[in-house]
Amino acid sequence: MLKLMELVTQDTPSTMDQGFKVYDQCSTVTGNDECDLAARTYDCGVEKMPNITQNMVNVGKGSPVVLTPPIECVPVLRSCVTANSVSCVANPTLINELTNSNQTSMGTLIWTKFYNKRIFLSISSNNTNIEAPYNYCCSIGMKLIEFRNSTELNDFIVSTASILSSNVGYLYISEVKALGYQKEFWCGTGVQLDVSVYQNKYATIPAMACEPNIYMLQRLNLPNGTTYVLALTGSNFSTAANLTAFACQ
Repeated sequence: MLKLMELVTQDTPSTMDQGFKVYDQCSTVTGNDECDLAARTYDCGVEKMPNITQNMVNVGKGSPVVLTPPIECVPVLRSCVTANSVSCVANPTLINELTNSNQTSMGTLIWTKFYNKRIFLSISSNNTNIEAPYNYCCSIGMKLIEFRNSTELNDFIVSTASILSSNVGYLYISEVKALGYQKEFWCGTGVQLDVSVYQNKYATIPAMACEPNIYMLQRLNLPNGTTYVLALTGSNFSTAANLTAFACQ
């Protein structure tokens, strides 16, 4: 609930501050059972901050409450596992190296048209889990790349085409968190994923999966060339079969 409140008020600091105060007040509400508690907490929110409460409801609207049998599994919503468990620490030495030479031993800065800025691209084969790319982006004063829409994703693909070789099967990007059915948000900025990013003519990403997983860009070899699309991979993904890259912004 607190995460939802932060999400719907993140653009207005004064409103967020008000939301924290009301959250503290409504957190003291008690009920006879879970349903009664939920109802009373909602009533408290409507009374003290109706607009924020309604926005929170809108974000969560459509979330499945009851799963109709038979079901293969209990869906697991994606979350910011790395961002919530690993500290983001900058390394001044690496930042100076990148500033002075536009590259480090792990990768290089490249220019992108749509972003109108440089991003860092690495095709190192030493990234067997998402913590390594996350930590390295932090060390150079950046974060794992996010795509607000398909235009940014396509621009990235075009801008990196000459660097991403045919050996790069997967590319690490920012994690996402789910705050409702088919409502997912980038962990770095909190911006909601545009549907155009992960629903395309090659693949449609399920909003809820059966096991913990993360998004990556996956190479597709097509008759008219190679492209990269958003794909799901298990959280324990091994890069033994494919050289794995990552990008920072």
